[in-house]
Amino acid sequence: MPAHTSHLDDSSSARVVVVGAGPTGLWLAAELAAAGVHAVVLEQRTARSPHAKALGLMPRTLEVLALRGAVEPFIAAGRTVPAWHFGLLEESVRFDTLDTPFPAMLLLPQTTTEALLEERARRLGVDVVRGAVATGLDQSEADETVTVTYEQDGAHRHVTAALVVGCDGGRSTVRGLAGIPFEGEPSSAWGFVGDVVLDAPPAPGTRVVRPDGALIVAPLPDGRFRLTGWDPEHQSPDEELDLGTLRAFTRRMTGTDLGARDPSWLSRFGDANRLAASFRSGRVLLAGDAAHVHWPTGGLGLNAGVQDAMALGWRAAAVVRGTLPDTVLDDYATERRAYGEALRTSTLAQSALITATDPATIAIRATVNRMLATSGANRAVAARLAGLTRESTLPAVRVVRAAPPIEDVVSDDDGARALFRSGRPVLMVSDPALHAAVRESLDVVSDSVVVALVEPSAGAPALPRAAVFRPDGVRAWTSDDDGPVAAGLTAALGALGVLPARAGGS
Repeated sequence: MPAHTSHLDDSSSARVVVVGAGPTGLWLAAELAAAGVHAVVLEQRTARSPHAKALGLMPRTLEVLALRGAVEPFIAAGRTVPAWHFGLLEESVRFDTLDTPFPAMLLLPQTTTEALLEERARRLGVDVVRGAVATGLDQSEADETVTVTYEQDGAHRHVTAALVVGCDGGRSTVRGLAGIPFEGEPSSAWGFVGDVVLDAPPAPGTRVVRPDGALIVAPLPDGRFRLTGWDPEHQSPDEELDLGTLRAFTRRMTGTDLGARDPSWLSRFGDANRLAASFRSGRVLLAGDAAHVHWPTGGLGLNAGVQDAMALGWRAAAVVRGTLPDTVLDDYATERRAYGEALRTSTLAQSALITATDPATIAIRATVNRMLATSGANRAVAARLAGLTRESTLPAVRVVRAAPPIEDVVSDDDGARALFRSGRPVLMVSDPALHAAVRESLDVVSDSVVVALVEPSAGAPALPRAAVFRPDGVRAWTSDDDGPVAAGLTAALGALGVLPARAGGS
């Protein structure tokens, strides 16, 4: 199978054009394709970067992959770690206390993540066009389309679509062409990253933070190590990192240079923290780093981007198919921008903790560290980093019968997740009589919704009579303990495009 599509026709069309073949764009394109919507990805790079900017997949991202039955190759290629850091504090943040089937971060280089995501996207029929540099956008209200102009091999080309999504990073061309302001602060501190061989590696998870710098050492799957941190003595944005500087800083922080040698990547990065004023402008949308950038601590940007794509994919597909009004795109923009605001706050706080040098910020660091030593605070911060909310956690159920049929699975997590593999809304019903009635009444739209009769797993709380979940696994509606369910169920299914909606929105 070819690695990419070389060219599109000179005058091509697609239902959705995604600009950017990073994790966000590739997962979004795959979601669209799985929903039967033709997607084209335009990528200016002729090949994937050999450098892994991010190293981890958080629990919610693993849930996202699992909902589509795609998580196993990622887990096989990575290594799970039950704890991570917040602002390089001494007290670790524990993921293994969270209510999720994936209570750990998966250490996996972004290079591998992108390769696996592109393989899935291509398998689903996505066209990935490399060497294509977007240069223009033209929205047409008359025929409800948007045309992307791009350059490739010295030629000007264009492709017309119902929607265009900018997943093209912090310097997003799409965001600029759409005229969407990128609000926030420029970089005021500069970190570094060095992927090297260590002849004398320290204990796993080693991190040192003092007023004269911060350093964390993380193992890479190929046997190398990543040294990353902040050095107050080297804060010029124009200064390049070299091995000698990295070794000297490591020696200053740990007493030894750890035998660092043979670097495969040395780079610096800033702590710019920006958020798009809107994630939507007409038929143009933003996701991933095109919508939010921040200090790259813990690979949160990659995870936020994949979760953006998951929240947008089913909505964009429904709009293109005509089963939902385009107001659901505003719902996406509102929902994910709110997440972006929370991410902005979290990463600003972590940047301040990492670069603490004066007595006040050092005292704040000590205070937050003591807070993380308490189970409640640790769990709350872990859930935030993991990307988990109460609404995005599936109930502990055993699937009894489902339409369309799925394999009977005793495992609670596998049984519930299997319902979402088709990318359709899911209606879970715990009352057998209600299940039979719903199955009969929804027979005409059986291809648009998965209906499952479920029962609680051993020791789990009682389930509501009925609950509707969005295709991304987020609970959209729950019935009352007793009383009629028809009106609420009809409204919920209408808001997800299963039935004609009485009122728009999701």
